[in-house]
Amino acid sequence: MLTSHADWLQRRAPEVRYSARILYQELRRERGYTGSYETVKRFVAPLRELGRCDSLTQTRFETAPGEQSQVDWGQARVAFRHGSTRPHLLPTHRQPSFLTEAKVSRLVARDWLVSFRSNRYSVPCGLVGQPVEVQAREGVVCIGNTLMYSVVSI
Repeated sequence: MLTSHADWLQRRAPEVRYSARILYQELRRERGYTGSYETVKRFVAPLRELGRCDSLTQTRFETAPGEQSQVDWGQARVAFRHGSTRPHLLPTHRQPSFLTEAKVSRLVARDWLVSFRSNRYSVPCGLVGQPVEVQAREGVVCIGNTLMYSVVSI
């Protein structure tokens, strides 16, 4: 009974968060459906399960600009002495697939040190107590203000 509406249901179900009640009401009102709510509910149940699985495999996270990186992964099968194999995820390159850059502002401490990403960097004593800009790009950290800069390779 729902075969004529199957494409519409598959397209519309994620938009209404797989609500069989909403889909049933829309089917009756907009598409002339005369079947039962239970039939719609049974049709939507596997769609809801697929949608739940999809949502578990896609996790969105957000970070501040310059604080995020990407690593491409490949898959390899590892053979063991007793004959079984297991798939393993391995990074495809040692470098990220695009340039990473971070730019933050810090205040130079009295001991001439600036903290950045769990490290402390020494700067000229003339910068003590002043705000400085810390930039990290391609393994190089630059620390300074408009008058002085320190460059550190990491």
